[in-house]
Amino acid sequence: MQQGVLESIDVLKEVTGEEQINTLGFCIGGTILATALAVAAARGEDPTATMTLLTSVLDFSDTGVLDVFVDEAHLQMREQAMAARTARRRV
Repeated sequence: MQQGVLESIDVLKEVTGEEQINTLGFCIGGTILATALAVAAARGEDPTATMTLLTSVLDFSDTGVLDVFVDEAHLQMREQAMAARTARRRV
């Protein structure tokens, strides 16, 4: 979150000279944006004036038809791939 969305927000604020920016997230980008802004809020930061989300899932307790595409085995595979990528970056 920090090296992606939150850093991008910081750069935009610096370039524009504004204390807050307006944001828009679409699909998984909206999910990522909402998650990043939740992290910022937990830190006591409020970098955005507005957040607009289009077709973004925020509550994954009932994923509906997405279960066809993502199951527990797929999730474990992605977590392992992300952990391996993170380990390679640290070297």
